[in-house]
This record gives sequence, C-alpha cells and structure tokens, in this order.
Amino acid sequence: MALLSAAALIWMPFSFSSLVVLAIAACIGLFLSFSSSNSHDPLPKVRCAWFLLFLSIGLFVISFAFDSGLGGVFADFYRAGALVFGGGHVVLPMLSVFVSDRVSEANLLIGYAAAQAVPGPMFTMASFLGASAAPQGANVWLWAGIATLGVFLSGLLLMLGAQNIWHHLSSNTRCRGIVASLNAAVVGILIAALYHPTGTSSLVSVWDIVCVALGFIWLKYKRPSIFVLIIVFVLIGLIRSY
Repeated sequence: MALLSAAALIWMPFSFSSLVVLAIAACIGLFLSFSSSNSHDPLPKVRCAWFLLFLSIGLFVISFAFDSGLGGVFADFYRAGALVFGGGHVVLPMLSVFVSDRVSEANLLIGYAAAQAVPGPMFTMASFLGASAAPQGANVWLWAGIATLGVFLSGLLLMLGAQNIWHHLSSNTRCRGIVASLNAAVVGILIAALYHPTGTSSLVSVWDIVCVALGFIWLKYKRPSIFVLIIVFVLIGLIRSY
C-alpha cells in the first residue's frame, strides 16, 4: 500500500491527491482484520467536545470559500493541517501545492530545511511560509501568525473534539484496520515527498548526491545533532559557491 500510494502521488499529482490516497487506503482498511488492542486507560474527558469537533469540521468546509488575502492563507494552512495523517513531513507536498502561487519552490525548500534545525514539529515551517507569502508592504508578523494558527488549530480542535470517543474507536477492529492502512499510505506520501519536491529540486548534480550520501552515513552511524549537521552543510554550500 505504501508503494502504490507513492506511485499514485508521483505520477498523478494534483491539489488533493494526498487526501484521495488516504481515503482509498481507509476504505481498503475496512476489510483488513486486526485483533483488538491491548486495554489502556481512557483519555481525560473534554468539555464541549462535540462543539469543538463540529467547529473543526465547519472551519474546514468554510475554508474552501477563501482563496486570497489573509483569509486564503488561513484557509490553505488550516486545510493542510486538517488533512495531515502521520508525521509532519506529510504536510510538505500538500503545502507545496497550496502555496505555489504565493511562495517560490526555493523558499519552500529553505523553510523545510530550516525547520529541521528547530526543535518541535515540522509545522513550524508554516511561520516562515506565511511570512514569505505576505505581499509587499504587508505586516509579515501578522501573516506568519495567521499561517501558524491555521496549521496548528485544525489538529488541536480535532484532537480535543474526538478525545472523548477515541478510546472506544481505538478498540474497534475495523477502526484499527483503517488506521493501519492509513499509516501505510502515509509512508507512501513520505516517499513521494522525498522524491518531489525535495529530491527533484535539490539533487541536480553528482556533487549533490555525494553530499546526501555523506550526510546520511554521518547521521546513521555517528548521530550528530541535526542543528550541527545543517550548519556543516550550510558551510559546505558557502565554500562551493566560492
């Protein structure tokens, strides 16, 4: 399922291709059989959980009505945060489509690289992309804040809204099959994101491939700090430019 998901996203990319892949994976998961999960303590109850759940869905539906200005930025990042399943890296191909008319691919990759050096989730790159999308003369702090709010708010509302029923759902065998299928599809989305836009935009020469191989070996066997790794390769890039 991971390989098929990656192939579908690489050869048939469009705005909501990740969502379509996840929906198909969820449907397949309905027919997979998984044993019941081990018993665990229920999550704390959240007041107004149903209201928060409906609010998260309502904002998602309303977001399709906005496509420009601050409202469009909030809508794009809210949808990206709402549709992500799994690691934050999954947001990259979706954001690359949503912000393509506002942010250059070079700036997208700069934000992606910078986010690796910052402790915390990949969603922190939303601040950078929001500032990059700000038009000439606009308040970049406001645009960065709106983008950050949008990308985090959807997941926060969904988590709080669904927390009361997740204990029951996680014990259901069909739901476990759906989640297992979604996890496999997410691996495919990550493979697709590694290929494009990361690989196709970054690996343009043999030297680039050598740098990736050296970085992988260093990270695999010596496990340096990601911040140190990035600083070293930034310096290598500066030396190459001269």
